[in-house]
Amino acid sequence: MGTEHVTGTKGGNATLSCELEDHEITDIVLSRQAKNILFCQNDEYEISVKIGEKVKLHVLLTNAGKVEHQNINSTEWTELWKRGDKVQSDRLNIREETLIINNFTVTDTGTYRVLDSDNETLITVTVTIKDFQEFIDTDVNAGVRELDKFQIHYIATNTQDLFEGSVQPLQMDIEFSKLTDGKEDFFIRKWEGSIIPKLKQIAPLEKKNDIQHLLEKANHQQDDELCYTMLKILIHLLPPTASGRSVAGSKCCVNSAVSYLLEQVPAGTNVSSLLSESMSGSLKSAQPQLVSIGSLQHGAQYVIVAKNDSFVLPLDVESLTFAVDRLFKFFWLCNLQYPCQLSSVFSFFEYIYDLPLT
Repeated sequence: MGTEHVTGTKGGNATLSCELEDHEITDIVLSRQAKNILFCQNDEYEISVKIGEKVKLHVLLTNAGKVEHQNINSTEWTELWKRGDKVQSDRLNIREETLIINNFTVTDTGTYRVLDSDNETLITVTVTIKDFQEFIDTDVNAGVRELDKFQIHYIATNTQDLFEGSVQPLQMDIEFSKLTDGKEDFFIRKWEGSIIPKLKQIAPLEKKNDIQHLLEKANHQQDDELCYTMLKILIHLLPPTASGRSVAGSKCCVNSAVSYLLEQVPAGTNVSSLLSESMSGSLKSAQPQLVSIGSLQHGAQYVIVAKNDSFVLPLDVESLTFAVDRLFKFFWLCNLQYPCQLSSVFSFFEYIYDLPLT
């Protein structure tokens, strides 16, 4: 049995050639594999697939020059395939005119576009997750259990080193990369380039005076000041509670909640003094938190402080974004419970890193 490729315009006629005489043909059957998804030129499509599925997109038309992908959390386009070149991912295959995505993951969701040699769009396909709630309830929980095996091993061998300060902050990136299959820079890449712009779009819909005031400030800020203001807006959108869950009447104020993430102390404060009795009263969190020494506007030094463990870890980072990234990795690698006042925010950070939601 052979394969014959037939082209034609949408709504038009197509001719199927055959070497047999008409009197020799008893049946004609047209069929396609269920997961081989066919598309027509100059059209836009939206499909839903399941996590782990093999997805076949029949989009590589004869005049296709390349295929690009835009992740649902990004504004940038990534080239996946270019005619004459190899595909840019180990999980992608090209077979005839079909782009095959093996073991579909959350990061594969988003928009795929096929461009011709003049960069004109031929086909646009938006791919979403089918039965997302089922995915959250089952696949993620299985992923959490699997990751826990790695975290427990790491905790048993390395947590004491972390708290004794013998592990440098850069090693957190290395260990995090090993355990998450190279996701160590997801927050750095997404927070300023994608998440902040989206927060600025979503926040005005809340129509709350506090949020409007923060947005007005953000319009005149940059760098660390802007990052800090947007963290406050994020906390507004993911309301903190005294117990860590949305319980009626238990919401704590944003300024109080953000202090469990970052406390600010005057420039010139000695790092070792952050654990002194006089300073401990200003640090609310019993869990690790960030402390900025100096002004956010003029450049601050960032330190992770765990006062209950008498632990201080200075961070050699260039911005508050990088400091928040290191704090999250510290919690995750040490398998520490998130501050209940910020449980929703840290869960959102897990989403940014494309990690199983805990």
